[in-house]
Amino acid sequence: MTKKNKLKKVLVTGSSRGVGKSVARIFLENGYYVYLNANKSADELNATLNEFRRFSQNIEAILADAGDFNEARKVFERVGALDVLVNNASVPLFGLFTAQNEQDFDYVINNNIRSALNCSRFAAEAMIREKRGAIINISSVWGITGASCEALYSASKGAINAFTKALARELGPSGVTVNAVAAGLLDTKMNERLSPEEVTAFLENVPLGKIGAPDDAARAVFFLAEEKYITGQVLCVDGGMV
Repeated sequence: MTKKNKLKKVLVTGSSRGVGKSVARIFLENGYYVYLNANKSADELNATLNEFRRFSQNIEAILADAGDFNEARKVFERVGALDVLVNNASVPLFGLFTAQNEQDFDYVINNNIRSALNCSRFAAEAMIREKRGAIINISSVWGITGASCEALYSASKGAINAFTKALARELGPSGVTVNAVAAGLLDTKMNERLSPEEVTAFLENVPLGKIGAPDDAARAVFFLAEEKYITGQVLCVDGGMV
């Protein structure tokens, strides 16, 4: 048996940067064999892979569109049975809903919903067979409260929250946990568009009064992956906003 097969295995979608990168790092630091994944950011994906390989060789990178059913299938033909799946791949979309079109709908739905559906579909097969495993979906507080000028993004994350709860009920009898981490305002590239004034206004509704870090979400993900008696939950990592 190879060393890879002896280690617990995790696939983190959308892990070339931001929250996904932090999630991948915490699993790598805790002895997992990690599969990185990105869709189009090949240079960033390879940079992350090389960065992590400086302290561990237990890592691979897969460039693939998890939002495409057949590409997702090929990913799982490569990684095999997983102990943990983290559905992190996601894109933002800002602007008036009435200004958005069919291409915008497809863009958000494929990246934010279909990627999680596809990967969970293939990961669940082996998890059910082996009577163990954990699926963690990265969501957003906007999937709970909704956000003006982010209606489509909010809808996608609300769908992820509902999917999490439903799949947890379905897979629970097989010993598989399914949870979500709903992130608040984190210091990521996705939120670089916000002006200092917008950040200040946002933080007025955050009891802890500060922006979170990707590592804050990553620690929550790792906790849910290791905990065997929590399922069907949406854990908010938002400084107390919700």
